[in-house]
Amino acid sequence: MPELWIRFDKTDAAIKGDDYVELMMLTGEPFDSLFVAHGQKPLLDLFGSTRQEHEILNEAMPAHMRRPWQPSDSPWTEATTGLAMCRNLRRAMDTRPEDFDLWPDMVAHVKEVLEPFERVLARAENRGARFQTFSDF
Repeated sequence: MPELWIRFDKTDAAIKGDDYVELMMLTGEPFDSLFVAHGQKPLLDLFGSTRQEHEILNEAMPAHMRRPWQPSDSPWTEATTGLAMCRNLRRAMDTRPEDFDLWPDMVAHVKEVLEPFERVLARAENRGARFQTFSDF
């Protein structure tokens, strides 16, 4: 299964601390619709790749789909935006838990994923760091 991680535009080990943040669970429905409904982008739209990562992905694609890396392939998002995404998701789980029934205990699982994400984003906000999501394919 693919994994989706978070990284920051400032090298600061204290931002991540000991928190484990893997976000693939928060992609797809109902998450994408909830984020968009609150004026945000889906998590995969916050995906960024370095030039080297892009080249690895390019190699895996058919030749006609390959293209050179561009700075826009590595977007950065403010930590405050990520925290707003988390708040909106929590609000939706509290007000409409019936929307989170794709698997047993979905609300509890999502909250478990959100907790370290929120802690890390709060530390990033305090340090003025932006984030992006990435996969270590």
